[in-house]
Amino acid sequence: MIHRPRTRNIGISFGEIKHFHDGIGEFSRQFGLTLAARAPELRKQGIRLYFHLPKAHHGLFGHEVGYLHARSRQRHIQIRPIRFDIWHSLNQHIRLKAPVGTRTQILTLHDLNLFYFMSGAEKERALKRQLKNLKRADTIVTISDYVKQDLHSRLGWPGPVHRIYNGVRSLLDHPQEALPELVGQPFFFHLSRMASSKNVEALARLAKAWPEKRFVFAGARSDDSESFYKRLQADNITNASCYFDISDAQKAWLYQHCEAFLLPSLTEGFGLPTIEAMYFGKPVFLSDRTCMPEIGGDKAYYWHSFEPDDMRTVIETGLRHFHCHPSQPQLVQQHAAQFSWTRCIDQYVELYISQL
Repeated sequence: MIHRPRTRNIGISFGEIKHFHDGIGEFSRQFGLTLAARAPELRKQGIRLYFHLPKAHHGLFGHEVGYLHARSRQRHIQIRPIRFDIWHSLNQHIRLKAPVGTRTQILTLHDLNLFYFMSGAEKERALKRQLKNLKRADTIVTISDYVKQDLHSRLGWPGPVHRIYNGVRSLLDHPQEALPELVGQPFFFHLSRMASSKNVEALARLAKAWPEKRFVFAGARSDDSESFYKRLQADNITNASCYFDISDAQKAWLYQHCEAFLLPSLTEGFGLPTIEAMYFGKPVFLSDRTCMPEIGGDKAYYWHSFEPDDMRTVIETGLRHFHCHPSQPQLVQQHAAQFSWTRCIDQYVELYISQL
């Protein structure tokens, strides 16, 4: 009798994801697409992939992977007819439990930013909730060394931790769609969900103090982004505009045509738009907080103060340096190329195989 090796099942949980317009959405979509492309190769090794997400998104990643319906009731228990060797939750906000009988659980921790804006009893409750969720995992993956350090220092995490940098998709060769009202107009570009942690208020103050420059904000439509847009209108900041839920073609056009990309975040786990902009060889201006210097390296320019005059000085000095060195765009692109999705998924596959 020929004994065939047992199929090993790996579940990838996207949780109850609603859209792919924000940072975690972009991470989830590109993670799924790149890993799904490896499914035929993994199946030859006896490994089957199942993607766990709402039914509306089934089929999004092709037909080489299986699909499992994510439901809110799975916060209590999830029962499946097959057993999973590995269950990987793609972010720390997923509250759905792994199927009963799962052997090994992996969780990707994107950040602990929540705790930077809390204090007292609220912070203690949040820490307990987060720690309870993390304790379900046998192994944690962080997306930067900064988050890894944060995990140890803030939560005293004693278990295994692997750092795997995010992949970042290059839109350099993507079809582009112009925003007609911006054609021929120089502008600075910012892309985020426009929450307070992104420090967009500092950019609003800068725009108000620098009326001869145009500032373009883009991101997912949300309470945060709508509130910020109303703030710009209320303050009569006429040299700033907001765009919600832009397409990849529009995003590529904005990166291609901006003077510089600005991201003064107070907290970040990685900062995907930083590398997206760098793929276009653009000058990038970042805060000097959390993981930003780790990701931007010596190819970005950094704010140490968020006073409008100080921010303007950093931008003007940085742009002079950038344009005085003809090789700078190419060096910036070379830095971005380190963060490929192929490299990222290679490391996750290595981790999966080591856990089987």
